[in-house]
Amino acid sequence: MEGYDIFMSKAIGRIAGAMNRDSEQEMHSDLSKAISEMFGAEKVELIESTKYGESRSKLIDYLSNTKRPYVDNQLSEYSSFPELIEYWQSGYKSCSIVPVVAAGKFVAILSMRSKTEGFFREQMMSGVSDVAYIIGLAVTLRSEEAKSKRLAEYFNSAFSLPLPQMIVEGNGRIVRMNPECKRLGGYSEGHFLDLKGLAGVEIESVSNSRKPVIISIGAKDRFYRIDSVSIGNGLFYLSIMDVTSDYMLDRLKSVMDERFGAGLMFLDNGFVITKASESMKLLTGYESSLLEGKVLLDIIPDRDRGRLKEKLSGLKSVGMKATDATGFSTIDGTISNVRYSIVRTESGYLFAFYDANSEQYFSAMERAMDDFIDSSSDMAIRIDGRGIISYANHAVDEILGYSKNEIEGREIREIYLDGTTLDRDLGHVRNGGTVNNSYAMLLAKDGRRIEVVNSARVFIHNRTVEYLIIAKELETKRHIRDIEERVAQLDSIKKKLEAEGELKSQFIYNISHELKTPLTNIIGFSKLLYTGEFGDLNRDQLDHISTIISETNRLLDMIKQVLDAAKLDSVKMKLEYTEVDLNEIYHVPTIRALEESAREKGLDFTWSVGFDVPLINVDRGRLIQVFVNLIGNAIKFTSTGAIHVKIVKKGSKVECSVSDTGIGIADDDKKRLFRKFFDVQKKGRLKQEGSGTGLGLAITKGIVTLHKGKIWYEPNNGGGSTFTFSIPIKPSKNKKKPSSD
Repeated sequence: MEGYDIFMSKAIGRIAGAMNRDSEQEMHSDLSKAISEMFGAEKVELIESTKYGESRSKLIDYLSNTKRPYVDNQLSEYSSFPELIEYWQSGYKSCSIVPVVAAGKFVAILSMRSKTEGFFREQMMSGVSDVAYIIGLAVTLRSEEAKSKRLAEYFNSAFSLPLPQMIVEGNGRIVRMNPECKRLGGYSEGHFLDLKGLAGVEIESVSNSRKPVIISIGAKDRFYRIDSVSIGNGLFYLSIMDVTSDYMLDRLKSVMDERFGAGLMFLDNGFVITKASESMKLLTGYESSLLEGKVLLDIIPDRDRGRLKEKLSGLKSVGMKATDATGFSTIDGTISNVRYSIVRTESGYLFAFYDANSEQYFSAMERAMDDFIDSSSDMAIRIDGRGIISYANHAVDEILGYSKNEIEGREIREIYLDGTTLDRDLGHVRNGGTVNNSYAMLLAKDGRRIEVVNSARVFIHNRTVEYLIIAKELETKRHIRDIEERVAQLDSIKKKLEAEGELKSQFIYNISHELKTPLTNIIGFSKLLYTGEFGDLNRDQLDHISTIISETNRLLDMIKQVLDAAKLDSVKMKLEYTEVDLNEIYHVPTIRALEESAREKGLDFTWSVGFDVPLINVDRGRLIQVFVNLIGNAIKFTSTGAIHVKIVKKGSKVECSVSDTGIGIADDDKKRLFRKFFDVQKKGRLKQEGSGTGLGLAITKGIVTLHKGKIWYEPNNGGGSTFTFSIPIKPSKNKKKPSSD
């Protein structure tokens, strides 16, 4: 042990010396030479993972996924990976490919080759793995140092710019700020505080935001944009920019964009349009982006151009205003009339306007709406903001019995049985929502109650609020009620059947559980008789005892299946997750016994696991049960040929298939394969080999489903069947804890 400590001490010294080299090439050369001398390998290479890019080989994928060394002490033309065959062609007899891992991340590979067969022994590989671990730490440290150096150079340069900047810790404490930032906050040299004290925001709200955050610092009428970039080690780089003008103008422009017939333009000192609201398209037909860069006077008709230019020229100082009316030349050659207000600003002019023809448009729209309402067969009622009916169509007279003169001028609540429903619907549309098919009860003139569904909309013009209600009579309401009653009856029957099914499952579970104890005793005492514990038996007696044991075991297996089915029905089956190597499952005695059974029938048996299949988290016992069920069925229904078990990795899952060359499954049976108590044998198409419970495939599917997996069947070309199931490599985070029973 002391000799090993001395060896590792020297190794660390050699690695540290190589890491101090200035260039990457010199570092790699020194490391390769040092490792070659330490272990005696003729060829050593250290290759960082960034060198591979997207074109990674299967060997690199294997090392990245498993993070385990790969040793081939007998290189040949049949070696597992193309790289190893190239080593053999270059005269090497053995190789060791070791992943270099730091903080759980694959960062490089250490490739070692020797011209001696069997060179990389287990004891040597232990030392190589330790050296690879030290190299991983050293490579990461060198990378972080280089990153820190680059960041320091960048921030020393950036902090000299006339832009407020700072570096902030994850807890919000400012660790560094440039002079511009100090002046902005009014802080003296050496006076540091946290981000919340400076800008009134937490670091989390800045660092987690996908958009720049708008804040105010100092003067309440100034606004700043704060941008954040994570620079590692829990630090954030923040820059601050004054966006007061843009922020206020954008807010004003966005308000104008939402108003029909109103808009906003920003002009420079030469009357050139620098920004325009989207409403310009409604008035002129031009996209706002096409107007930006044009001189405003170019889109004003000749009749108004001189007067508008005079208004603009008369605004000599910031804050001066002017109002008037003008026209815009539209894209189709007509003129759109507007009223405007101009304000002189520091950078030019603010030109606000609204459509002078909007009242005419609204009146025309109102008349068109009345025509539509009159032609509708549903009741249409228009009310004002106070809830007074201002208009009702002919359907109101036909259904409710009120003439036009009788209904107009009434409060809308008078014809509603429940005014709270009406208040709710009108409040919803007043707040920007829509109401469709809202159930209500109206009162007819003769006292009848009329069931309807309402739709409601709000219209606002010149601060005047009006509502339109469309009410459709429910002639099929009784039919709907009958359907609801029938659904309720069926639901009651369903719950009753579910309760009876639960009692049946519990009864089966209890009976099966009670049967296990005497059967276990029968098997135990039979085995004692068979082994001569109570005296020697003759050959005939031994044969009879053997039959008792065999048949009792078969009955016990059937009871276990019934118990498993009952557990699945009552959600009592719990999974006990553990890491499982699918190569190791092949060596389980139960699986090997099935293989022996297949070979006794003259069948070939193969178990294949892909090289990139990792350890998986499953219930080991239940997984073996799935394989036993599928392989047992395959052997049972195959008289000649082979049984193949194939396991491959598919993304975040493993896919396991069991194929046979048997006589297959009839088309009529395929849809019922995974149903409880369905026995394919009974169809007469398959050879009878003893009766079963018909639960095997149902239990198999239940176990796979509990693992969040899927199972399916496919016929093979040329005959036979393939059952395939896929399960996640790692269980979902919300998996239930295993039961204590």
